[in-house]
Amino acid sequence: MSSAFNVIPAGFFLANEALNAFPAGVVTQMVSEIVAVMSQRIGEVDANKYHKILKSEGHQCQPEQVSSAINALTFVFRNLIAAAAAPDAVEGLLKKHADLSPAVVGVVVEAWTRNSKDGAIVTGAEQLGRTLRLGQLVGFEWKLGVGVSSSNCKALNAPFVSVVLKVSDADGKVDHFPVELQLHEFQDFARTFRDISQQLESV
Repeated sequence: MSSAFNVIPAGFFLANEALNAFPAGVVTQMVSEIVAVMSQRIGEVDANKYHKILKSEGHQCQPEQVSSAINALTFVFRNLIAAAAAPDAVEGLLKKHADLSPAVVGVVVEAWTRNSKDGAIVTGAEQLGRTLRLGQLVGFEWKLGVGVSSSNCKALNAPFVSVVLKVSDADGKVDHFPVELQLHEFQDFARTFRDISQQLESV
């Protein structure tokens, strides 16, 4: 259980404030869709759709607030999966680590309990995330090199970056995934991670 909510992303509590103000029916629909997306590993939750629903119900909010609320709920469920939380422990975890309203907590608890196996402790992603067998990045090694020559070019002098990702699967087995990137490919790779970092900061 100690693995749950160890690192809280920036903006999490602000996102919770927005979420707490959403109508209960919208929160229930949002949670159901998040659970479906996470368990099936396909598609994504459309923030624009929920923004339109909220506007139609007279709720004034920004699209960014809706997106952040969805990210916050996804973060909550990922942590519950990581902790293999028992259904009767979920309410206590949320009260301790998140400032969600009792109504939102109730929706999350109900969804987690319904998707857990007979109310027993879920391990890894046994029920809610049966197919969410995500690996965990446990190591990242890199080195910079220069290709001096090749069979096609005697004076190559092309820089490259060699990366090795160490990923632990759900059973604890560590696999190594080596990747060699040309300079422009690595720059694209780095740019993607910067974009991800910026998205996380907006949660």
